[in-house]
Order: sequence, then C-alpha cells, then structure tokens
Amino acid sequence: MIKFNEAETAENYTFSLGLRERINEVIDGVMKQGAEKLCLLGIGGTYASCLMTAVHMKEFSSAECIVENAAEYNATGNKRVDGRTLAIIASVSGNTPEVIVSVDKLHEAGAKVLGFISKADSDLGKKVDYLIEGDGNEQLKFLMAADRWMFNRGEYADYADFYDELYNNICQYGWRKDDSVDHTDYLESAIKDGRYSMMALNNDGYYYQTRYNHTGYLKEVQDDDAITRAEAKYLQIKSDLAVKEDYIDIKNKNMDAEIAELNAEIESVKQLISKGIEKTFQM
Repeated sequence: MIKFNEAETAENYTFSLGLRERINEVIDGVMKQGAEKLCLLGIGGTYASCLMTAVHMKEFSSAECIVENAAEYNATGNKRVDGRTLAIIASVSGNTPEVIVSVDKLHEAGAKVLGFISKADSDLGKKVDYLIEGDGNEQLKFLMAADRWMFNRGEYADYADFYDELYNNICQYGWRKDDSVDHTDYLESAIKDGRYSMMALNNDGYYYQTRYNHTGYLKEVQDDDAITRAEAKYLQIKSDLAVKEDYIDIKNKNMDAEIAELNAEIESVKQLISKGIEKTFQM
C-alpha cells in the first residue's frame, strides 16, 4: 500500500484500544439512564466513518441507529433524535463549525453527546457531555462504541473475545510511544480518566486490561505533609492579604477625612467670597 506506515498504524490501534474501558463506562452509563438510540453524526471523512459503523451495526443489531451529516442535520433536524438518544461525534481540531452547531441542536433535542476529540480545551471539547480525548483512528473508536452498545443489548456475544484477541496481537506485535508519560501530572490524569489502562500478562498467556484502581499494583496515597504545608502557605498568604486590606482601608478612611476637610474649607472660602461680594454692592 502506498504510504502505509505499519508502525504508526500499530501505535494508533494500541492507543484507541486502550480507550476501551473509558468507552465502556460511557456506553454502559447512558444505557442505564435509558438511552435507546444511537445517532452517529459527522461531516466529511467523519461522516464516512459514521456510515461504515451504521452498516456494521445493521448486520448484527436491530437497535435504532441514526446517521446524520452535520450540515444536513443543522438545516432539517431529525424528529427521531430525542432524550433517549446518545449522539457520537469525532473531531481532530475540536472546532469543526458545522459540528459545533449540531451539538447545540442535539442538546436542544434532549440528546447526550459523546465526543472523540483530540483537544479537550477546544470548543467541542467543552460542549460535549462525555469527552474522550486522543488523536487518530476515529473509525475504530466509533466501532468500539457501537460494539459495546450491541453487546449490552445481547446482540454481539463475541465482543469481548474479539477485542481481547485484537489487543493481544497489538501487545505482541505493536505498541505506541508517548513521550508525555514522563510528565507526572499528565500520566496521572491519563491513567485516571481512562486514556491509559493497565495491562498485564495472565497465566493463560493473554494480556488483560483493567482500570488502575482494580489492579492492586497502584493505589492513591494522600500526602498529609504536603497538604499541611499547602494549608499553612494558604493561611499565611491569606493573613498577608488581610493585613494589606486593613492598611488600604485605613488609607482610604484617611483620604475620606482629608477630602471632607478640603470640602469644608472650600465651602468656607465660598461663603467668605460671597459675603465680600455682598458688602461691595452695599457700599
């Protein structure tokens, strides 16, 4: 294949498959809340991914799956989209104009929106109800969400085996490198929100994914000393600000007193001038 990069493709698949736990949480949650319909919405290449996912679902599921081109949806709407609908979108920039308008319209219809967005601080990243951040491979992300939806409906029994096998092959033959993991805050955030999942080789020779707090290898520890130091620093800064505020209040009061004295002197001078003018006219 022309310009096919096997290593890059393996990295993209590894990262997307690592989002499975987070995707499952969202899909499971909205379905428990009563969602019964999927709406796949996009424009351009993302719309093509929506159509592909709908064809895949049609083979396995009787679930209602609505596919919308963002520009068309903005113009006509769709009465089938309502409060029982989960809409799924994807955007690399997070600022796709047509999709931004569509998200507002979906919310007006009562739908919830799951967004696969590359930039969390983008317009779309701030608008969606459920944000899953990360680059690349929107097709796989759409399929993973749709497959979980069908699995929960009892229509895709091979779901778990398929993704476990896919993930195991990637673990053996491909990986993704992310230099950002050297940054503690980034790594902690990525592990907690599901962008990274924990994976270990089991006795049966398979790799299994799980959340960080289900492994027994990682745990959150509260640093009481750091909290105490932070509180002490906060109280010191608060005390310093209070002293400054008191000083400013005193200065303001002194200035008010000086202004009052000046106003009194001005009134006194005015009265003297007025009396002087009256005496001049009387003479």
